[in-house]
Amino acid sequence: MATERLTRPLLGLALGFAIATVVANAVPEDPLTRLPVIVRPPPGVFSLVVPSNIFNQPREKNEFRAFFVGASETAAFPYEPPAQGSYGYYLGAGYRAATGRGDIHIRSEGAAGLDSEQLCIQARKLLEYGDPSVIVLVIGANEFANRICRGKPLLPDDLLGRTTAMAGAPRVLFDRLDAALDLSSGGAAGNVAGFLDLMRDAMPGRPALAGLPIGNRDRRLLMQRLYDQIASLHRDCKAQGTQLCLALSMHGLDGAPPWCSEVRPGPKEADALCKRTFKDPSSVELAEIDVWLAQLPDRADLHHARARVLRRLGRAAEAVEEFNAALDLDLAPLHQTGEVRATLRQAATDLGLTLIDFNDGFKDQHGLTGPDGFLDYAHPDAVGHRKLARWLAREHQGKLLPKLPAGWEKAFDKGVSDWSKQTTPESAKLAPARMWLNVARFYLVFGNFREALPLLEAAAPVLQGTSHDKDLAIDLEFCRAALAKAGR
Repeated sequence: MATERLTRPLLGLALGFAIATVVANAVPEDPLTRLPVIVRPPPGVFSLVVPSNIFNQPREKNEFRAFFVGASETAAFPYEPPAQGSYGYYLGAGYRAATGRGDIHIRSEGAAGLDSEQLCIQARKLLEYGDPSVIVLVIGANEFANRICRGKPLLPDDLLGRTTAMAGAPRVLFDRLDAALDLSSGGAAGNVAGFLDLMRDAMPGRPALAGLPIGNRDRRLLMQRLYDQIASLHRDCKAQGTQLCLALSMHGLDGAPPWCSEVRPGPKEADALCKRTFKDPSSVELAEIDVWLAQLPDRADLHHARARVLRRLGRAAEAVEEFNAALDLDLAPLHQTGEVRATLRQAATDLGLTLIDFNDGFKDQHGLTGPDGFLDYAHPDAVGHRKLARWLAREHQGKLLPKLPAGWEKAFDKGVSDWSKQTTPESAKLAPARMWLNVARFYLVFGNFREALPLLEAAAPVLQGTSHDKDLAIDLEFCRAALAKAGR
């Protein structure tokens, strides 16, 4: 009898849990609702008031308004004032000087860390208040950023993960009901500062974040999200008579090594080989790298090292393949990947949109990008922004952009030069070091202390005594101590 009294409640509890699990899994759930938003677009629309106010003013006949909507590369980070040192503003200044027309408005609307969903939010503000002729959506760098920051899969690939997710469905259902009833603040959100606070939880070869690498189901989910965001914005632009154009953001293939190549420390010899290659590619033979790639074929940093040696040997086409392989194998892809490029091409084809590859504005005679023209892997320096503006004018006048008069180059360049004075001398001076520091801290979060150390060492003497050196000395000592302890 005692056993029966104990067994019945347990059976009832198990049956109740089973029923709740079945019911909860039967209720459709969009896994993207679990995706945090680390960075949201600013509330205002800067580009509608600088250099002149066109906010909520209908476009005049023959007036031209084009807005490049992008992330930190379009905001011209880390130059100040924000965005005014960007290729979009340079392009507008050059056009006004070359044509003598004050009714040509070409501007940049950018903010750091935005993915396609957040970019489309900003683009819709321009549709509502800016009456644009053209919106150029600059995409590619941040499509995986919020998933990386989540620290766990949205859709697990493995059987254990799927089973756990199914068992946790009742809790998810109640969380959704709670959010619908507004019983709590709800919604996953965060900020970049909080993300960087994770640095101290990392060790060499061990990222501070779990959930890496990103599984195939999550990758497919995020690429479908990217496609859907573009299609939705295209419908809104079409309804308003605004042309939508897509642009693949620039990436300096030789600008910086991968963010994360291991989630647990690998062989120190492979680590040392990469370090030597990145410091001086001429000191390494391909055969040395190939020995390790045969053992570790998925190590992103080894592919990047191989690409640098191939570039030195003049084998550019092979180098491009290896650089792109490194991007695709990076366990923390805070940058464009092959699947992002393929999704943009597919969306452009299906929707009949123009797709501009910004990398074409940076390629050398061998088809390679970086490090020239870049501060790191994705952010152009001042010369790079001006170079891209001139390339856009040359390649897209009379198509996406208004036709330029014959012999436009001299006046265009003068307009660009005059506009460059908008950038503060102090920010121009500190821009490289600020970027080194920013990139180094992200490397630390991803356990890549090897790449972080030389960047911190380079930034420290430049930023010392400025408003940007907060905790820099602490970060540098932390990095050195961790590498020494790990014997790296």
